[in-house]
Amino acid sequence: YIIVSKPLILRHGALTVLAGTCLAGCLLSTPFAFLELPSLASLEQVPASAWMALALLGLFITPFGWAYQNLSLRRFDATLVATFGNAAPILTVIWGMWLFGEVLTPTLLAGGAMTLGRIYWTCRPRRVASPARIVRRELSVRRSGESSEGMPVLPGLTLAKEASSR
Repeated sequence: YIIVSKPLILRHGALTVLAGTCLAGCLLSTPFAFLELPSLASLEQVPASAWMALALLGLFITPFGWAYQNLSLRRFDATLVATFGNAAPILTVIWGMWLFGEVLTPTLLAGGAMTLGRIYWTCRPRRVASPARIVRRELSVRRSGESSEGMPVLPGLTLAKEASSR
């Protein structure tokens, strides 16, 4: 979704794409909603607090979260935005502990550590390869019979490249 949204956001704007996404989602899910139409009696059993929580989620939390995500796509690469989106489960666990007294289990700790590790791994600074390392890579690639692009090396083409570089 994020990778597809980036060009649309750059062309049409973050909030326009968000409105289009919500409209498309609504139109696509409406037929399924009518297929699963519950009886009115079952809806009467839902407490008012659940309806208020649903309204809060649907009118504020989700639209603002998506709007900020779409706005961030104007400034950052889609892979970076998607990576930080992976922090949502960690925040969910923290807020569950804070607001509802949830218990932090070893499984949640392990999952959180793996998620943070994945975020760090994706965003870590990249090392620049030393010239000696690049030469070693090129030599091993030539010996294996492939070019640096993974294509088979043709001997005549290799000689032509070497001659033209002199």
